[in-house]
Amino acid sequence: MKNVKRLLAIFSLFYLLNTTLAYSQNSTPYVLVNFKGKKTSWKKLTKQMNQSDVIFFGEEHNCVMAHWLTKQLLLEWTKTDSLNKSFVLEMFERDQQSSLDSLIQGKFELKDLPKHTATWSNYETDYSPFLELALQKKMPIVASNIPRKYASLLFKQNRDSLKALPQEERNYICPLDFPVDRELSQYKQLIEMEQHMSGKNFVEAQAIKDATMAESVFKELKKGNKVFHLNGSYHSDFQQSILWYLEYYKPGSKTVTISIVRQDGKKLSDEMKGRADFIFVIPVDFPVSYEN
Repeated sequence: MKNVKRLLAIFSLFYLLNTTLAYSQNSTPYVLVNFKGKKTSWKKLTKQMNQSDVIFFGEEHNCVMAHWLTKQLLLEWTKTDSLNKSFVLEMFERDQQSSLDSLIQGKFELKDLPKHTATWSNYETDYSPFLELALQKKMPIVASNIPRKYASLLFKQNRDSLKALPQEERNYICPLDFPVDRELSQYKQLIEMEQHMSGKNFVEAQAIKDATMAESVFKELKKGNKVFHLNGSYHSDFQQSILWYLEYYKPGSKTVTISIVRQDGKKLSDEMKGRADFIFVIPVDFPVSYEN
């Protein structure tokens, strides 16, 4: 299985390089636009990144281009220095932080991380390169997500079930008095789905993920660190979800959001306008590292 993943990664990189060369004289297999859908530049994006407290990159978890861009933006963000900068990820849950800390302390090598804690199935091809870069730059690597077993418990029961947990376990979760705004468009689309599920708290189970990730970012800000947060696009699109909760925890935080859109044609569709401050538009058929 590992050999198959490596071959997929090599094929994806080969495709990326060839597609890049084939794309017009700009040599870019994407179009970068602002929230209004107007073309903008890499220079403007990186300038705003450097002026922000928090960068949110909303990715597709299997998008080769999103992961290539993430690495390029991390390199740009740390080009002058990586002091007081934290790399924070949805892809790790807060009860995994001790394993990430051991990795940073050099207690084991990066290739052995999956032996010490659970990783996503596409970790080796899609996410380990980011951790390698963070280690080289001596950046903190921070797990931001709620352990899924606690989100599942809320989904199946209620907040009281989480309040009954030992304090050590509650430390992996945001404070349980977090509000939920069901009028947010990102949550509205979940309400109808909730009515057809066995659990009655689907929206709250999603909200506690966003609130916990926002609190994780907030904790890094309190340390005086700037943050690059990598998450699925749902969690930061339209300035909602994690950003709504970050405003709740730390009003006025300077943020920049980045997203990626697959569509035919280079002009951003109207429904995608406002999705993020900066949006990379890529072809619908751009390769993925695995099929959903």
